[in-house]
Amino acid sequence: MSTLKVDTITKADGTNSISQDAIITTSSPQLGRRNLIINGAMQVWQRGTSASSYGYAADRWYLNGSGATVTMTQQSFAVEQEDVPFNPKYYLNLNVTTGNNNCGIHYKHEGTHEFDNKTLTLSFYAKSSNARELTIQFQTVADSGTEIVNHTVTSSTFTPTSSWQRYTFQLTAADMSGVRTYAGNDYTVIVISQGSDTSTSAWQLDITGVQLEVGSVATPFEHRSYGEELALCQRYYQTYSDQDLHFFCFNTTSNSTGTYYASRLHPVVMRSSPSVSYAEVDTSNFSTSFTTGVLTSDGVRWAFVATGSDYNAYIRFTPFYDAEL
Repeated sequence: MSTLKVDTITKADGTNSISQDAIITTSSPQLGRRNLIINGAMQVWQRGTSASSYGYAADRWYLNGSGATVTMTQQSFAVEQEDVPFNPKYYLNLNVTTGNNNCGIHYKHEGTHEFDNKTLTLSFYAKSSNARELTIQFQTVADSGTEIVNHTVTSSTFTPTSSWQRYTFQLTAADMSGVRTYAGNDYTVIVISQGSDTSTSAWQLDITGVQLEVGSVATPFEHRSYGEELALCQRYYQTYSDQDLHFFCFNTTSNSTGTYYASRLHPVVMRSSPSVSYAEVDTSNFSTSFTTGVLTSDGVRWAFVATGSDYNAYIRFTPFYDAEL
């Protein structure tokens, strides 16, 4: 339930039908930040535009192959399409050539107890060129990776058609008060998958415009700009394009074998201290086996070992920071 204060509402004949300072009450929130899903319009793909079997491609959307032969790829809408009303640019394509039970995609929402006893609505746009019945699951998972609670989904299945349609589901969260003490890595997961069916038949799913909101009504999809969506995604994962490699240049003439340090703040504070890996390391007069001395949710400091004396000694590399649930 939400309220909105207005000055007047005017009829078509020019008269006021509601007086000044009236309060309008609606059955579901209509204000901003309704959508609890990050990257629901499939805008952000920091890791690349495809994944196979297991892992991420579209940010925040995990591909669970579960033994199936499956790929997740980014696909683009035609510029003048009219099938999906909020005019998205991208959708996620899930192409299963050999199926298996539980094959599908997972979305992990950080936290659990805020859903305590609440009714929520999940909605998305989907279609399929090779359809099958798919299952929706809504579960709370402990930081150990074990399920705590399996919440109620109504209806829990759907079969996409060959045309874009919006599908809605009511999610009813269980009473979380006596479940356990909240832990920092707990999450609530939404699963769209083949479910318990062990069929190996091929199937396909196109999906975008995913929205999860409090209340029993599916409101219009809440659009966020690419910049906003990227910043939300970077809480969980950060990397840099080939054109934005980290580059550090040092004056090593006075201490040719010394250790040199450099630091950088993350563009967005991450959920936790991330794990880090590196690619495309290119050096001149530095050891390629540099070390990460300090790594926190706020930033990183590296230590570089010089191997020669050259004013133009440099090192450049691409880091990948991962703080996913």
